[in-house]
Amino acid sequence: LKNGRTLAEYGVLWMILKSKLAADQFKDQIGFFQDPICEELSLYCYDMYRNMDHIDFDVLMSYIEKEEVRNLLVSLMENPFHVYEYNEDFFNDSLMKIKECTLQDQIDQINNQIKNVQDPMIKISLASKKQELIIQRNEINHRKEG
Repeated sequence: LKNGRTLAEYGVLWMILKSKLAADQFKDQIGFFQDPICEELSLYCYDMYRNMDHIDFDVLMSYIEKEEVRNLLVSLMENPFHVYEYNEDFFNDSLMKIKECTLQDQIDQINNQIKNVQDPMIKISLASKKQELIIQRNEINHRKEG
């Protein structure tokens, strides 16, 4: 079973396979995939976009060495999203989900740090950072709903 972030990463990767613009935007806004197989496939895409303005799936498949990366490409080509061309709304929704999950991961890390720290000044500092992250996460949620 795939979690929300993994599905969002797959969605972004599908859009990267469809659009150089998506590849450039993802690199600028987030920069990396948490899933190492997604990250590796994205590097092949970025490399192909250096010389071409679109991805040739057959050529891309011939470049990929690792079987699990090829398997991911095949599963994406089966188009589980039913999005056949670059779709800006789908791409942006997927980006927002990744950003939201990243912020939630950071909030969870700070919660663990707060539990394990005895110094009240450090706890206050961590709580302040946590509050900033919660505000950012809520802004993303508000944009998704609005």
